[in-house]
Amino acid sequence: MFWNNHFTVATPEAEIKLFYGPHTRNIRKRLTGSFEALLFDAIANPGMLMYLNNDTSTGPRSRAATRETRNNTLNENLGRELLELHTVSTAAGYDQKDVVETALVLTGWQMYAGAITNGGTDANLPYGTRFNSYRHEPGARTVLGKTYMPVGDGENQLRDLIHDLAIHPATVRHLSLKLARHFIADDPPGDSVDRIVSAFTTSGGNLVAVHSAVVEEVLARGQMYPKLMTPENWLLQSFRTTGAPVPFTLPTGGDAILFVFKEIGQSLDECPQPNGYPDRMADWLSKEMLDRRVRQAYRIGATATEVTAVTLADYAARLAGSDSPLVPLIRRAESRAEAVALLLASPQFLKM
Repeated sequence: MFWNNHFTVATPEAEIKLFYGPHTRNIRKRLTGSFEALLFDAIANPGMLMYLNNDTSTGPRSRAATRETRNNTLNENLGRELLELHTVSTAAGYDQKDVVETALVLTGWQMYAGAITNGGTDANLPYGTRFNSYRHEPGARTVLGKTYMPVGDGENQLRDLIHDLAIHPATVRHLSLKLARHFIADDPPGDSVDRIVSAFTTSGGNLVAVHSAVVEEVLARGQMYPKLMTPENWLLQSFRTTGAPVPFTLPTGGDAILFVFKEIGQSLDECPQPNGYPDRMADWLSKEMLDRRVRQAYRIGATATEVTAVTLADYAARLAGSDSPLVPLIRRAESRAEAVALLLASPQFLKM
């Protein structure tokens, strides 16, 4: 979920919604490998290419630009976000020239509707990514002071750039801080960030090592800091705790759980910005956002038929302490729905 948010692909446009599921599953497949492999697959994924308009980006000196009369233009969206959001961040001190050069590296990377077989497109096969040299800007590119020479048609340039960005010290620091902020505290302890940086650096970006370091820091430091769960985390934890059935479909059809996520303020596939949803307490701690969770807690309680007030009180005692006033409140609740709502909306449960 963290990496899905980091590599946000979201839009209300129906054609890009088709890519949301494959994009998230593609990220999941890469979580036991290297960050470099994850980064390349996330950036070159059809969903990302369409979301940030790289699918139509054309080099100004490409064969497409010189031979076609239609308006072929360079789009900087993906190049800018690759540097700013996905890797080095503004801390690396890149400038507009670096953004343009990165966008030129990305020209020619497009999606296709169906796998290409025997020179044609088979719409019955999955969507995929292709490198179209016809739209790629020829020549060498220089990003953050390093020059990337083309080999053949230049398809190598993106892979070479991704390799360097994935292990750049600014990328390692940016991601380590972001992981610590998400899982430990809004303002995480510096030594925790440093240990995640060390795991990232010494392992060469191996995600198992990085994630293990994050878990170790959560176990060691997490309880010292108040960390409000994001709506997404809270909803999933609510279903797991109560055993309430997840509403996968509506009676009239459709994915009901998607509407529930949207109602509590964190729609899975319609994030308003490419920088993803925030994870600081201040961004979610408002009357409106809490009210949405309380109303959803009652709805979950109404369908959690397998859980009892005794079970909920026991859970509250382990969560908040046996002397917490939350425990007798739940035991005295007038209904199961109310008992569930008291637990799920309690400060102790809302905390990560």
